[in-house]
Amino acid sequence: MSLVTSQNISEIHRLDDDISKEIITNIQKILAEDDINFTGNMSKSVKPDILDGIRYVVIDSPYATVIDKGMPAGKNVNFDALKKWVEGKLGVPSEESTNVTLKIMNKIKSTGIQPRFFVKKALKMVIGKHGVITIRKQRQKKSRLEKFFSKATKMLNKTSRIMKKVGKTSNKITNNLNKVDRRLRSYG
Repeated sequence: MSLVTSQNISEIHRLDDDISKEIITNIQKILAEDDINFTGNMSKSVKPDILDGIRYVVIDSPYATVIDKGMPAGKNVNFDALKKWVEGKLGVPSEESTNVTLKIMNKIKSTGIQPRFFVKKALKMVIGKHGVITIRKQRQKKSRLEKFFSKATKMLNKTSRIMKKVGKTSNKITNNLNKVDRRLRSYG
């Protein structure tokens, strides 16, 4: 039997904080390694949060979901945000950026945006390092009386199955004897 103490709760909160920090670090690492985050704004938008006592990692960036989950073909993206990306990431001068942005926008509309799954990768890194936490119920030991009744129930069930088999076999034998008796009477 375990008691919930203030020490236990503070330790749980510390572990929650450590896991949140590790998830944030992993997300920022993946964003940098996969060259997803050229301005650094998405990395800066990854923060821990607490709502109703539950700890979350929040990515407060308007385009994070699109990058993480992708976008199906046929949808439009924000022209101004894409133009800023074209100028910053691709280094296209502002006089040419409108034309390049339109071409990229049409490409996105026709083929969509492939998902990057950076959040899933970050979570897998944490799970790979620490494993999955499971809480198992401890079995209570059965008393001698419970063990006796458990064995008795198993024996009764087994006896019942055997009796059913004996009954089926005796019915088959009786049916066969009746058939033999009928044939002998038909000859005689």
